Amino acid sequence: MHLAAAGVAVLGVLAACGGDSGSGDSGGETVKLGSLLPTTGDLAPLGENTLNATKLAVKEATAGDAAVELISQDGGSQESIAQSAVQQLLAEDPVGIVGAVSSAVCLSVIDTVVQSEIPMISPACTSPQLTTYEDDGLFYRTAAPSDVQGALLADVAYEDGVRSVALMAVNNSYGQSISERFVERFTELGGEVAAEINYDAAAKTFTAEVQQVAAAEPDAVVLIGYADTGAAIVHDASQRGLLDLPWYTGDGIQDASFPTEALPNSPEQLYSWKGIGIGAADSDAASTFAKAYQEEYGEEAPSFSAQAYDSAWVLLLAGLKAQASDTDPVDEIANVLDPEAEPCIAADCLAAVQEGTNVAYQGATGLTAFDENGDPTSSTFVIWQFAADGITTLQTLESGQ
Repeated sequence: MHLAAAGVAVLGVLAACGGDSGSGDSGGETVKLGSLLPTTGDLAPLGENTLNATKLAVKEATAGDAAVELISQDGGSQESIAQSAVQQLLAEDPVGIVGAVSSAVCLSVIDTVVQSEIPMISPACTSPQLTTYEDDGLFYRTAAPSDVQGALLADVAYEDGVRSVALMAVNNSYGQSISERFVERFTELGGEVAAEINYDAAAKTFTAEVQQVAAAEPDAVVLIGYADTGAAIVHDASQRGLLDLPWYTGDGIQDASFPTEALPNSPEQLYSWKGIGIGAADSDAASTFAKAYQEEYGEEAPSFSAQAYDSAWVLLLAGLKAQASDTDPVDEIANVLDPEAEPCIAADCLAAVQEGTNVAYQGATGLTAFDENGDPTSSTFVIWQFAADGITTLQTLESGQ
């Protein structure tokens, strides 16, 4: 495949609201971790995945005798909900905030977070706008910018023999960043975008948009959006016989339950779909996380859960080290990802930071450092496909491929 030509370097559970103090006996004040992950709205399935991983990190820290507490607010899927939620979180004086998962939500609260001088690490806000946003060094993310996905998705479709597509994208920073890069790359390869349709994430039916897809008579359909609205689009597309075409999508619909939710009586119609998504690294840290998640929740770790787990652990370690060193948590983020320090995984890092010692946290995502913009310096992507038993990984693309 010509993936390298994509034009980029490819790279007990605590209570959800209000929180409960951990049972650790570190002797210092309780370190509070904020969570701005959605439990309602279009992104609630992704919110559940990332919140579970955040809770797992907090539980492991507590078991390692760290006095920590999770303060969680519903970040929702809309800016107005998140703005109220972040104010409630900041009132609790957390060492940092895990969240949000929507780029639009991240962009709507980032100024408030910056004014409060509290670091925020997102597991899934992937808009390229956030790379250069004036955030005073307070915003980080453990998932790579989404425009990378757009280029890779174009490569996958073109390599499959697709030469004409109808592109449907949610009309927000997430959808537009992926679709713009897809169009650029796909036309560069020699393909044609026969229809480019931007849709409203708040819509309930998509008859008009689906009719535009049908009228374009494409070789394939590219859908960039989220699970709830994606299911409604699939329902309308099935009425037009469009599911006989190949479909391609991104990580917003990288949910194993999506085929059943969208087509309860015939989920197999979606098993041929292909997508580009965020993957987990092939490492001891990734294996440790995957095993812990499986034991805690009885299922394989879903998409973006590793990103949330790393976000939570970096903030917890930075907060605990700041407490021991009498410094600011944001100043300690680089010191828990110190390449000159001793490498450690998750709870194995606790003793050192509680003594004020730097560590080299090894992330489940492959995270070992952030760049000057707060983006991860390494990332893992996967080409995936829906299957009867969940999601099948067709190919893994490590950073630098």
